[in-house]
Amino acid sequence: MLRRNIIILAALLLILTAVCRVPISGNVRLSFQLLFQISIAVLLAYAIWFFGNKWLAGLLILSTISCFYPTLSISSFITFQLVVFGAVWYLILVYALKPKWVNILLDAMCIIALCNVLYQTGQRFHFDLIYKDGGKTVGLMSNPNELSALLAFCLPAFFRKTWVWFIPVVVLGFLTLGGAKGSFGGVVASLAAVTVFLFKFERKWIGIAGIAGAIIVGFLFFNYNDGATSNRLKVWLVGWNLYRENGFFGFGLGNWSVVFFDSELRQVLGTWFAHAHNDLLQGVFEMGISFAVLTVGYFGSIVRRINKKAILSLAAITAIVVNSLVNFPFHIAITAMIAVTWMAILDVELNDSKAIS
Repeated sequence: MLRRNIIILAALLLILTAVCRVPISGNVRLSFQLLFQISIAVLLAYAIWFFGNKWLAGLLILSTISCFYPTLSISSFITFQLVVFGAVWYLILVYALKPKWVNILLDAMCIIALCNVLYQTGQRFHFDLIYKDGGKTVGLMSNPNELSALLAFCLPAFFRKTWVWFIPVVVLGFLTLGGAKGSFGGVVASLAAVTVFLFKFERKWIGIAGIAGAIIVGFLFFNYNDGATSNRLKVWLVGWNLYRENGFFGFGLGNWSVVFFDSELRQVLGTWFAHAHNDLLQGVFEMGISFAVLTVGYFGSIVRRINKKAILSLAAITAIVVNSLVNFPFHIAITAMIAVTWMAILDVELNDSKAIS
């Protein structure tokens, strides 16, 4: 029945794509292209609703609407394409993945982290085939923050037999980044992941220490005498104030960079901030209050189904959320790909546990 409904929906979308014209484009061919992309997103959302997580299906629909309203721009169109690619990746995994195959993906994450640390080590000794200017220790990424995030996202995959012996290598990767300025977000995200993982052993003091540690680390981060940190706070405040003036719908998917390209804003902030360095804030800024509601709903659905069998993916999701508060991992292809992979693993594991119970 479900497969037949998907085909019926596909038939309806096929008709709409062929006979409708979107008023935002006077070009017939472009109209077909836009409608085709919308149709794919709707079909994906319908499939994710049944095979994956309903809240993520809602986020895909919201992204589709936000691409065109209130403003369609080149940035929103490109961002929408990336969202669709992410949705395809997620749907394929939740549809095909079985819990017994999860280790295949986790092994891949471990290899990714080790390859980056290996190349990073070579960079320390001035062996670098990518960055000809030398002096960078960013592995296969483009800057320390990105490598820090990648190592943090991959770290929970090492919390397994055999791979656990390679954790010191990952720690070496953080140390090579050169302190808080280059790796603070990733280090804090990793500590959050470790704290969640330790809950598996039912130690109440771990929760107390984790909460206290989060407060202390947060205080140190936002009072750390570093220009990048103070600039983040300034940008977040400006972004929040702009959003409050724009009402319910936000500025449209992908339009943070468009808004902040304004010459007056660049003069106030001293530079152009193409990203908010806070993916949750940027999501609200671009897609409005609905993004916040759907995000809270998504995390609520996780909490309702939480269990120790999914502890690794829960630890990873925690690291992803923490890093997303000070970085923009969902705007970098590989960190977004790893994050979406963890989201798919988590839903597969939680749904499997629910079926068993």
